[in-house]
Amino acid sequence: MTELFYDKSVTCIACGQAFKTKRMRVNSVRIEKVDGDFCPHYTAENPLYYDVNVCPHCKLAFTDNFSPLSLANKERLTQGYLHKIQVHDLCGERTWQDALRSYELALVTSQLVNEKMLMQANLALRIAWLYRYEHRSADEQRFLRIAVDLYVKMYQEQNYDTEVMPDAKLMYIIAELFGRLKEWNKTKVWFSHLFTDQTADAKWRARGRDRWLEFKAMIKEETEDPDGYAGT
Repeated sequence: MTELFYDKSVTCIACGQAFKTKRMRVNSVRIEKVDGDFCPHYTAENPLYYDVNVCPHCKLAFTDNFSPLSLANKERLTQGYLHKIQVHDLCGERTWQDALRSYELALVTSQLVNEKMLMQANLALRIAWLYRYEHRSADEQRFLRIAVDLYVKMYQEQNYDTEVMPDAKLMYIIAELFGRLKEWNKTKVWFSHLFTDQTADAKWRARGRDRWLEFKAMIKEETEDPDGYAGT
């Protein structure tokens, strides 16, 4: 299986030391399906396992998209966090448990250094996906909740770059996650926001309408009064 991987050179954003970590070759990836919240399912090895870098020197977990660390954040991590981390070398091929550990550590890092909310939300969502792969529903739901709360806060505070996360996509993912949490009123509200936003890209409104029809079918099965959700 070694031909699936290559060694990527990375420089730690905390300690500044260079190291090599495994990545999967793009041409070796085969997607079987993609869920409504963009969770990809692969036919074999999962490249998501390798998106988080874990420095073998200081143990900091971060992705290639983390912001550069300020001196204050480096000192905070060095003095109050990094020496507490217990983790083996994660620069080689990873198991599911290794991937989960790397994402959990990256989420903690993102919180400690006040990374952008989008980064924190995306990490929480990916942890939910990892639990989905293992059919651990309660854990999946816990991290879906963390993710959607961050996405909602982003939207309310307008604390995101619309070039990176367009408004329509953000409304869609919020509605989708509330649907997965079976919070049907909030699901309807956020899909309604998407459908009535005249500036929203047509592809996201179309995708939202298709998904809302699927959620309405679920609601009909689970509620005695589905007509209450028949709008939109």
